[in-house]
Amino acid sequence: MDTNEQEQWHGASTEVTKSDNGSMIADPATSSPPLFDASLSDSSLRRLVSEDENGSLSRSSDSERRETNSMMLPPTSEEHQSISHGLIEELERQLNDGLKECELDNVEELLQVIAKTTDEITELKRKGKQKTTAEKEATLVPLQKLQLLVEQIKILKASNIQRPAIEQLERQLNDGLKECELDNVEELLQVIAKTTDEIAELKRKGKQKTAAEKEATLVQLQKLESLVKRLKVLKEAAIETQGMMIQNMNQ
Repeated sequence: MDTNEQEQWHGASTEVTKSDNGSMIADPATSSPPLFDASLSDSSLRRLVSEDENGSLSRSSDSERRETNSMMLPPTSEEHQSISHGLIEELERQLNDGLKECELDNVEELLQVIAKTTDEITELKRKGKQKTTAEKEATLVPLQKLQLLVEQIKILKASNIQRPAIEQLERQLNDGLKECELDNVEELLQVIAKTTDEIAELKRKGKQKTAAEKEATLVQLQKLESLVKRLKVLKEAAIETQGMMIQNMNQ
């Protein structure tokens, strides 16, 4: 897998169901597909400059700089899950506090009240009762904010499933490229295009046996191409999750 592919490290939504006590549970089966941009771990915050006895700043050694650069790696699955787990807990706390404030028992009841209030607003507008409509709309705003928290929690819980899935697919892809003696995805796509053209030419010349042999090779290459496409979908979705995580952390 080439550097560009590896640097595009980047999940999608998953369903959240409610248990009898109102707690939310992520459904892994509905997760789809993000990649975390490279970020500094605590250990990577080593200073590249050091202060000498006179208080002046001097550059660190090349070996020290190389050591620092080597630590500027994307978060591992464990680190990623730790970050998102903390954010999920915070959002769930906000959600539970909001439900309590609105005198609602759980998310299911929240969604029912939102649907009912929305219908009432539509009916009031139809009857021309603008003042009552405005009052109802005001009560709908905090409910919709809680609904947004529910959706954010869904996405974050999905991200805890997406990252390991992406890493597993990347391992499969790298193993497949190595087995086919290919250096990266770009070379894979070039070989697929070339092999496809060769098969068409062999069939045109009536060389069915040789064409069949080439087609068998093409099947293996296309399986790797399928992995590339699946990774792309997962990573694009993961980018959306990452953006939402950063936005919430900055609030």
